[in-house]
Amino acid sequence: MDTLAAIAEVIGLVVALVLILIATYYTTRFIAKQTGDRFSSKNIKVIETYRIAPNKYIQIVEVAGRFLCIAVTKDNIEMLTELNPEDVEVMSAAPSEGVPVSFIEVLKNIKKNK
Repeated sequence: MDTLAAIAEVIGLVVALVLILIATYYTTRFIAKQTGDRFSSKNIKVIETYRIAPNKYIQIVEVAGRFLCIAVTKDNIEMLTELNPEDVEVMSAAPSEGVPVSFIEVLKNIKKNK
């Protein structure tokens, strides 16, 4: 009887672990979707970020169709200049959600853009 009880306990623990993993997966997807919706914008896009020192970055952002170069530090954001749209290379948009992208395609795009 002790062996049967031990096997039942192990099976119960495995089922509990699987249920916890499933709950974690769907919770993570839900939170990511909510966060993505909150931070997405039609009028503001970060085009490129370049790190120049720890906690110091230069970014190209598109705001309402205008391209701006800004300096971002831990405590401050400062506009450096406005850029001409023809001087800015904008990467193509990410593939639509739900469409699988192979790892080889991603590597080819990275190599092509370098």
